[in-house]
Amino acid sequence: MDWCLPFFSLQDLNLEAKTLSGTGLVFDEQLNEFHCLWDDSFPESPERLHAIKEQLIQEGLLDRCVSFQARFAEKDELMLVHSLEYIDLMETTQYMNERELRILADTYDSVYLHPNSYTCACLASGSVLRLVDAVLGKEIRNGMAIIRPPGHHAQHSLMDGYCMFNHVAVAARYAQQKHDIQRVLIVDWDVHHGQGTQFTFDQDPSVLYFSIHRYEQGRFWPHLKASNWSTIGFGHGQGYTINVPWNQVSVCLPFAPQIGPTPASQPVWGRGQNVPIMPLSLQVGMRDADYIAAFLHLLLPVALEVLGVWGVLGQEQC
Repeated sequence: MDWCLPFFSLQDLNLEAKTLSGTGLVFDEQLNEFHCLWDDSFPESPERLHAIKEQLIQEGLLDRCVSFQARFAEKDELMLVHSLEYIDLMETTQYMNERELRILADTYDSVYLHPNSYTCACLASGSVLRLVDAVLGKEIRNGMAIIRPPGHHAQHSLMDGYCMFNHVAVAARYAQQKHDIQRVLIVDWDVHHGQGTQFTFDQDPSVLYFSIHRYEQGRFWPHLKASNWSTIGFGHGQGYTINVPWNQVSVCLPFAPQIGPTPASQPVWGRGQNVPIMPLSLQVGMRDADYIAAFLHLLLPVALEVLGVWGVLGQEQC
């Protein structure tokens, strides 16, 4: 699950004196009209969006948002990031049978294809673009698109990691070309590194890519050296890629064993024996404090330096 957030400078937005308010939301049930035909246990499934919607309802957030109608991205919009040949290939999957879909999917890493995958991916990208227009058109202050398939692993001509089209990358280019935005900061907050987004902008100083993700010295997917902190971009884009790779994975035992005999004075059961005395919870990964530190001491100073005063558009949940 990931959140990819493009930030635009409020100076670029040329805001009027009035204060913008309201959070936009795009959620379309059509995005649940595809699934893996040959593996019911595949993690990327319609249940993901159902769970998010139910949580929003439970928290009373759904009714507090400004709803926007989803739209389909046009080919020329997708071509801001992807090749026409690749888009055309994905379009042909609408007419493939299950065997053909599986053969093509197996040429990529960690993906499946369904006859509705292409239309849903176009609708997902278009949903993000609708929110870009709403924010930059001063209809709302920020927004969130609840969409699938996800996008941040997709590359110029390559499906990868559940992703067909890179929605946030398309949105960034769209904001630059249609709305004349000069600077964009993409914040990719996910367990996985969004290599597709990074590769799209790693030579471009107008888009700064910031990712915080599980890395484990490269042992965690996508297993790339490019996901490490040492990758900072290339050419004119050098310094505009920032990776925060988490290497520490703490796995605690249900009990911490007492080493050596328990002192006779200690009132515990099994005195004088080697017994577990301290129950511990099982936790894998970093804690809230780690993320707060990364956001306050790394992300926030970068955002202020690159964008000045900054606005935010919530782009995608993957």
